[in-house]
Amino acid sequence: MSNQETVQNEQEEVVLEQPQEHTDEQHEVGKLIQESKKYRSRAQEAEIKAKELENKLKSIEETKLKDQEQWKELAEKYEDENKQLSAMAEEGQKLQESIRQDLLGQLTEEDREFADDLSTDKLRKFVNRSSVKKNVVTNESAPGQMPATGKNPFTEMTAAERKKKWSSILDRYRS
Repeated sequence: MSNQETVQNEQEEVVLEQPQEHTDEQHEVGKLIQESKKYRSRAQEAEIKAKELENKLKSIEETKLKDQEQWKELAEKYEDENKQLSAMAEEGQKLQESIRQDLLGQLTEEDREFADDLSTDKLRKFVNRSSVKKNVVTNESAPGQMPATGKNPFTEMTAAERKKKWSSILDRYRS
């Protein structure tokens, strides 16, 4: 009997252990389900945040593209302005070169050698100074030499002679 009693005791222990294992398993399963719910909710929150961030990125990219289109317009505008200013600069350089050539043409060979290195403004001033006719400085307040009064041609001439030579007499005073 001892064998039978041991077998029975073992069967009872097995029966008793099964409900305990079953309750422990249920408890663990409950914990696992709870953890999986936590992870699922976290994953769902992460997916929602990821979608929001993707939408933000798309909107940022769209605004960048819009801005880039504006940059394209600005770049085209500046390119047009650059072309206009380049054309004006070329025209100005041609004009300045022609002015330099005209001014250098007014100088003598000796002065040209000196004036080649001058800027256009300085060259213009140099040409103006060198082309000014030198006036003889006179002091009109002081009396000059008087002509000789020894002979008076009017007294020796008759009225008919004076009329005849009158234009040549005036020419002497004009020159």
